Amino acid sequence: MSYKPRPIDTSKVALDSTIAQLSELLARNVHEHWAQQRMAEGWKLGSYRDDGKKEHPSLIPFEALSESEKQYDRNTAMETLKAILALGFTIQPPGRVVLPPLRPLAAEDNPAAAVLRHLQSTPSLTLTELLGLFRSRDEQEWGHAPEVYAQLGQRILRLGEPLLAYDVVTAGLKSSPRDARLLQLQALALARTGASGKANAILLELEKEGHCDAETLGILARTYKDLGLAAGNDDARKVHFGKAAEVYGRAYESAGDYWTGINAAAMTLLVGDKGKAAMLASEVRSKCLQKLEQTKGTDDDAYWTLATLGEAALVRRELTEAEDWYGRAFEANRGRYGDLQSTRRNARLILECLGLDQSLVENWLRIPSVVAFAGTGDDGPLTPETERTISQTIRDRLDQLKGGFGYVTAGCGLNVLFAEAILERGGELCVVLPYRREDLLRDAAASAFGPSWAARLERALDRASHVVTASEHKLAIGDISQHYANQFALGLAGIRAGQLGTTMVPLTLGEPAVRTSEHAEQFGARIMAMLFADAVGFSKLGEPEIPKFVRHFLGAVAGLIARSSHGPVLKSTWGDGLYFVFKSVSDAASFALDLSDLINQKNWSECGLPSGLSLRIALHAGPVYECHDPVANQTNFTGNHVTRAARMEPITPPGEVYASQAFAALAAADGAPGFACDYAGQTPLPKGYGMLPTYHLRRHKG
Repeated sequence: MSYKPRPIDTSKVALDSTIAQLSELLARNVHEHWAQQRMAEGWKLGSYRDDGKKEHPSLIPFEALSESEKQYDRNTAMETLKAILALGFTIQPPGRVVLPPLRPLAAEDNPAAAVLRHLQSTPSLTLTELLGLFRSRDEQEWGHAPEVYAQLGQRILRLGEPLLAYDVVTAGLKSSPRDARLLQLQALALARTGASGKANAILLELEKEGHCDAETLGILARTYKDLGLAAGNDDARKVHFGKAAEVYGRAYESAGDYWTGINAAAMTLLVGDKGKAAMLASEVRSKCLQKLEQTKGTDDDAYWTLATLGEAALVRRELTEAEDWYGRAFEANRGRYGDLQSTRRNARLILECLGLDQSLVENWLRIPSVVAFAGTGDDGPLTPETERTISQTIRDRLDQLKGGFGYVTAGCGLNVLFAEAILERGGELCVVLPYRREDLLRDAAASAFGPSWAARLERALDRASHVVTASEHKLAIGDISQHYANQFALGLAGIRAGQLGTTMVPLTLGEPAVRTSEHAEQFGARIMAMLFADAVGFSKLGEPEIPKFVRHFLGAVAGLIARSSHGPVLKSTWGDGLYFVFKSVSDAASFALDLSDLINQKNWSECGLPSGLSLRIALHAGPVYECHDPVANQTNFTGNHVTRAARMEPITPPGEVYASQAFAALAAADGAPGFACDYAGQTPLPKGYGMLPTYHLRRHKG
């Protein structure tokens, strides 16, 4: 074959971050047009491609595609955008000036280098712009540039988004698995999500490899501090705080950095040595004042220097001076809420240790509140006068609450007005879709609100920092989909508030409508928690061992169910598999942890079974149909969320309990005690079912 492809040379073109964001929209559009054409030709969904039957496995929503399939469409979109610019055309975003032609890259440059320069030279990039850069990346080019992942992850961490930062740096570690900076940032992101034990393990491994720099030791010391705060008793807390003080001290002695010095001072104070703490704080104060003088009149970012001066004053009980420096630090922060939260937490610890009012932190270093909104169930559009009145009411309430983060379920009417109000004040918006975006927008356009409100909803979704789909399909019974999405949004708001150390305020105007359905006589829809588990090692059992497995392994599970106060309302087994349904996330979590302990702590060799026998346990929560199963002649639960729960089990590490984002959110919304959900990252589901945010479930030791 003599044909040799000769595409337009785009190697010297770098995309502005605003344009790069288009690649995700265009990639989705490429897939939608392809699917539309296939369906018009009579193709339908199948488990594998069959040209004769006209079946194809990719006739699914863009979000459900595997990452490799999505990336194929993204690459097509990216190359199209680059080709347009390479040919001399310009691209003008709506409502903005025409972008100047991009500087051609030098021969030694590549797209990753251009992104790195852009990150380093543009400090004001928003979260949406940063995520646009990440999602439109060329994985092959970025694979040789771990510093790009590191810079991007660090920027996202500063904005107070540890979950997203974790995903970014973890993606970088796939091609650079032992890059020290990426591992440091991964540990820091984990620490900020509450997974201090995992973060501590990563940093101890780095230290063992010889990375004894101030950054590694400083973050390691931070994890000891976190473990101390989470400790269940004073003795354990004292041990962890002592380790934190020792490691911070080593870091300060080796590098002399003011940030390790101030942490050493604070931890020394917390372990009871006030004299040494004051001496360290005075040393750090001198270093910071000297740095401020050296950088006067420059563009140097002074936030941490100013915040450190505030903390040094606080350690020395100079409250007036602390207030002044913290106030200046707050003005210099520019919305980097992750950094601000770290400063606030240290200030609270010091105030508590000194027996002073911790609420002073709110006066000095206020983080906007997280507002979770639930509108009404109105069936029609608002009059212009009513809309103006309600919009003003929402704006006034946001002012009163000092709201800067908005969580809302997608819908017309008041929910749109709330989303618009958050965006208008420059806040961060998260929207939870009750079901797939395209179906939701179509239903909105056909509703009494009409196309104009649907268009407003779509504009809000396009500008949102986060859009989460609660369910792939709308449940036909009542308003269970809307109720589930509301709880999902409330829980996500609670998780976000916990990360930032700020308040979460539910805001409701009116009561959501409750509707019934003609199907309700036959089926009932309920939000339930589901557990799927699989015995690791079962496939290697010989035939003589199967009866022992049933008697001892399954018998142990049955015994736990019989004595547990958190038992399932439905239980089923097949071979080595377990499927349980619970009435609440609290019951499911408690039982799952008890089950994990039971299996992990048992010496199975005493029962004539392999010693390594264990369980993978996966949890999910969502709306399901409760019905009478005519085959089994018993009550059963079915629906897409049961399937979603089942898909999680194969990706769970042996001996662990993993939970979906929905489970973690509903647990937060319910305020379920006794356990914690630590973010584990975006995990690929088997059989190409896409990526799923997953959480590691553990007992709460606080």
